[in-house]
Formats: sequence, C-alpha cells, structure tokens
Amino acid sequence: MDPSSALSLAASVLQFIKFTSELLSKSAEVYKSTTGASNAILGLEETCDRLSGLSDRLLAGMTNIRPSASELALKSIADSCNVDCARILTVLNDFKVQGERNRAWKSLRAALKLAWKGEQEIEKLTNRLKDCQSMMTLHICAISNEWLQKSLQRLQSLEAQNKALHVQHLDKLNEISSQIRDVKLKINESRFSGPGYTFSANDLDDLATKVSLVSVTERDIAKEQAILSSLDFAYRPARHDDIAEAHARTFSWIFEESDQVTKSNDFLNWLRKSGGVFWITGKPGSGKSTLMKFLASHAKTRDAIQSWASPGKAVIASHFFWFSGVSMQKSALGLFQSLLYEIFRQCPEVIAEACPFRWRTNPNDARENWTLKELVECFRAIKANDASPVRFCFFVDGLDEFDGDHVEISQTLLAIAESPRIKLCVASRPLNEFQDQFGTNKSSMLFIHELTRMDILNYATSRLQEHPRWLTLGLDTEAAESFLAKIADTAHGVFLWVTLVTQSLRSGLTNDDTMEDLNDRLDSLPKSLEAFYKHMLDSVDPIYHRKSANLLQMLMVGPKIPWPIVLLHEREYTDPDYAITTPQKTFTYAEVKSLRGQATRRLNAKCRGLLEIRGDALEYIHRTACDYLNTSEMVDYIRARSGEGSNAYLSVLRARVACLKMGVQGTLELREQNETYEGEKLKVTLFIFVRILDVAREAGHCGVK
Repeated sequence: MDPSSALSLAASVLQFIKFTSELLSKSAEVYKSTTGASNAILGLEETCDRLSGLSDRLLAGMTNIRPSASELALKSIADSCNVDCARILTVLNDFKVQGERNRAWKSLRAALKLAWKGEQEIEKLTNRLKDCQSMMTLHICAISNEWLQKSLQRLQSLEAQNKALHVQHLDKLNEISSQIRDVKLKINESRFSGPGYTFSANDLDDLATKVSLVSVTERDIAKEQAILSSLDFAYRPARHDDIAEAHARTFSWIFEESDQVTKSNDFLNWLRKSGGVFWITGKPGSGKSTLMKFLASHAKTRDAIQSWASPGKAVIASHFFWFSGVSMQKSALGLFQSLLYEIFRQCPEVIAEACPFRWRTNPNDARENWTLKELVECFRAIKANDASPVRFCFFVDGLDEFDGDHVEISQTLLAIAESPRIKLCVASRPLNEFQDQFGTNKSSMLFIHELTRMDILNYATSRLQEHPRWLTLGLDTEAAESFLAKIADTAHGVFLWVTLVTQSLRSGLTNDDTMEDLNDRLDSLPKSLEAFYKHMLDSVDPIYHRKSANLLQMLMVGPKIPWPIVLLHEREYTDPDYAITTPQKTFTYAEVKSLRGQATRRLNAKCRGLLEIRGDALEYIHRTACDYLNTSEMVDYIRARSGEGSNAYLSVLRARVACLKMGVQGTLELREQNETYEGEKLKVTLFIFVRILDVAREAGHCGVK
C-alpha cells in the first residue's frame, strides 16, 4: 500500500471512530417526535450512508501485494472497525424504524444498551475504538517511516539520473527534499508528543497532503527524465566534441566593441538586441565549426544572450551537423532532438507545454521514439507561448552537411525564428540556397575568412615560435614578422591550410632547416586545400601505397570505422581468414593504450594526416578532405593504388569481426579507471554485417556472390 492509500484509510477509520464515539456519548441529545422525522434521525441516516460507503472503501483500499507488518496491522484495524460499523448500522436502522413508529429513544447509547443487553458491550466498543486510534497512529508513523526510506532512495536515483542527463534545473529535486523533510518533521511531532498522542483528522490531512506532493513531484521528474532520455541518442555530442578548440585569443574580435561599424559589432548587437537568424559563412576550412563551438559555449555569449532575455531566462542550445556521421548527425530528426534535449535539460518546466501528449502518458510510454512531425509540433508550441519568460538562442553548425533539402531546412529554421523569443545563429558554406535564404540582410551575416587574418597570424606565430629550434634561426624581428605575415597572407582566411602548413614548417625546424629552407618549403607547398591533400597523398612512401589506398577505401564504404582496424586489417594481407582464426582475447587498459599508440603511428605513415583517430574511430581530417577523396578522379586514383582483388566491404567485415572477438571494439571509450578493457564483443548485431554484404553484392565487388 502506498502511503497515500494508507493515510486515506486511516482518515476514514478516524472519521468512523470520531462519529461513533460521539453517538455513544452519554450526553447525546434526547429527541421525541410525533412524526418520527427529526433532524437527528436525518443526520443519522446520512451518517449511515457514509459509513456504508466507507465500509466498502476500507476493503477496496487494501490491494498491496506484499504488505508490511504495519500495513497488515492497519488493515486489521480497518477490518475491526468495519465489523463494528456493520453492527452499529443494524441498530441505527432499527432505531430509525422504531422512531418512525413514534417510539422514542433517549440516545443511541440507550438503543445499543437495549440491543446488546447491557453496558458491557458498549464499554468494550468504546475501549476498542480508543485502542484503534492509538494503534493507528503508531502504524501510520511506521508506514510513513518506511515510505521515507524508500523516498530517499528514489531521490538519490533521481539525482543520479539528472546528473547522467546533465540536467541543470534542480528546483524540483530540492522541492522533494524539502517535502520529505516536512513529512519527517510531522512524524517526529507524534514521536515526541508523549505516549498518549494520537493523530487528529487535521494531522492526517496535513500528512496526506505532504506525501501527495512528494509523489506528484516524483512522477513529474520521472516523466521529465523519460522524455529527456527519449530525445538523447548515440553520438549526439560527438561532432561537437570532435571539433578542435579555438587557439588562444582566436575569435576574440567577435566580442570586441568599437565605435566603428564592424562585422563584430553586428554580431554582438544581434546577440544583445536583435532576433531572427544570423548567418556565419566562409570558405571551406576557414574555421566556421570552430567558431560556432567557441560561440555556443563562451561565457560572453551567455552574458549577451541573457541581456537580450532579461528579465527572463536565457536558454542556449546547439547542434553540429556531420556529413560522415550516423543518420541522426545529419538529419532533421537529429537536429530537433538535439535542440529539444538541450532545451529540456536546461529548462524542464517547458516540457509540459511543449509536448503535452507525452507529458500526460506514463514514463514508459514517454520513452517512445520521436517522429519529425512530433518534434516540429514541440517547437511550434514553444514558439506560440509568447507569455513565457524564457527566451532561446540556437546555434546550428554545418547546414551544408544536412542530408536533405537545404532550402526546406532553412525555411523551417526561419519560421522558428519568427518568434520574438527565439533567435538562431547558423553556419554553412556559401551555397546558393543558403545565400538566398540568409544572405539578404548584410547586417545579419559575416564571412569568417575576411575577419581572421590576425587570428591566423597569431596561430602561425605561436605554433612556430613554440618550437625549440625557432630561436636557433637567429632571425631579427623584421624578418620573422615578414615570414609569418607571408603565411597569413597566403592562407586567404583558410585556417585549415595554415594548420597543415605549420605542421610542415615545424617538421622543417625539426630537420634544422635554415630560414631559406623554410621559405622554399613554404613556396613549394600547394596553395589550395585540394592540391594540399593530393600533395599529402603523394608523399606517402610507395611501400605503403596499397595499404594506404585500402584504408581510405574502407573509410569510404564504412563510416565510424573503429581505430583497431588500422592494425587488424594488416593481417588480411597474409591471412584472409584471420577474422575466423583470431582467438577471443581480453586486453587490459594498458595494452589497449599501447595498441592505440601503435595504430596512430602506422596511420600517420600510411595516410600522412589525411585520416586521424578521433575519439574511438577513424575520421577524415576535414570535410574538405572527404569531398576531395570521394571525387571520381580520386576514387579511380585510390582504386588503382589498392591493387587487384581488393574488396573494402569484406575488409571492413573481417576487421569488425576480429574487433569483436578480441574485445577492442572501437566504439567504446577508453576508461583509465577500468583495469580491464573488454569491449562490446557481440553487441553489434549480425544485421550490420549482413547489410555490409548486401551492399557489397549490390555494388558487384569481387568475392561477394
């Protein structure tokens, strides 16, 4: 029995005891009537009806499957009262009939005395009622204490789940803690009030109200957590986490205030005052994603948004599209689930208004998968509530990496931003469809590559000057500044190009290059990213050409390739059946860490930086590298290098099976606190492998029939 049912039962018992005690009082009013229809008899009749209904409720409330000793005792008290109730009802009915015959009774007590043939049974009933009231108080305290212990355990579980979901809004958890303390204080009152203390009707009502509040709040939090969990998905924060942090002092200009009209002023003013959509665009590799990550998490962004939202609350949410990720990382479903997850995580109080249907269901039903239509309806509900004090700013990066209609997604975002309570900052390449949708208002857009020359200069300066051999060049200030300025000017705002160039120049410094050598190196490097990627591919040692090409092909056909495949795939060259012959094995964390370092070195040798281990998977160095390597020209080039008989689909399949058998499935994080790193083993379903074979068969690759 839950405490609410127990308290309701106790209140009903107390009501019966109180009423019966009053009827048994020797001072009860005497009444005679010629008609037999007195107010007292009418009152008794109403009480009879209440007691009759009460009798049914007393039994109906006892549905606990495993009642505690105190609950069983409370049930026994209720059963005893129910028996007495039935006996008294019989006398009351007879009393009413006799009264209608103009036979007067001085009181119910007199009637019972006559019916029960003496005072002895009446005294027994009176004493039994007193005992019931005292015992009821003790058992209610015991039941409430048991409930308190379970409530504290549930509270700890709710707190742990909130922490796992990164919920920031803790008011309801604090509310439960306060309500539990109130219940505890109420119970302690009875404990310290003396041995004869019994709960009054007001005490029970007060306790029932407090318990009910805790139960309601617990249910609300459970529903909030269920809805949040339903919005979360694998790899949701992966793209955000993979984006490099901005270098020191990079992008600081975007928060600088100036009397002159600048693009940084436009953006800062938009954050503080304006609504609608602000578009950040620029050349491929110019740092759009890095800037968006910088903005979405910067304290100055929050301060500016809060200034716009004041006196209400500001909620900032972000989503980073990723073309080579899983479906949810490049779909509208993933976008809206990510944003709603962030909204509800920071502001659970809007859940009920945003998704009323899920809110009305039980927590298990609230965990059902979302549809795009349902998600859009949530945003419409948020948008429609103009009375809400909460305002929202969304950062959406990589719109050009959205796997769908670019115009449609742009128009959907523009429609959401029509609300005065919602604004969006979006980033994409300067494609025509985005130019048409977002590029008409020049004060609400910026080209990042036009504004980062100083950032690039600072980055190049930092990367080269921190090399220990920079000082050995003995450059004067003017010569050093000239060389660094040459790098910044040649970059034309493409940050990625500078990253690749400084890596090459640092290699030159390691080789003890002179200043003349460094200048020659800089001049010889390709000036476009595509040409640079070809340069990197051509720099692979010929002995690795075949293995390099096969790794690139494997990533082309199987995104999210686990990093151990770099090592395992090499076994295929000497043993095509290695996936079958490889024994099962468990690796320690130290062994996996060593293997990962080995894989990184081999990958660097074979792919020269075009691929890298990011998290637990192989990734292209940048979207532009993927685009370039997947052009028809480069696909043919890589296929020619891979040799006859290569089959990337089968290679991926073999390596994944080996990963599972060896317990080094790359989709798991390395956790230093775990001494044994066992991997997911057979959790990856056979369906994945069947699908790989299906695709290979459809593509007509050799060896698959």
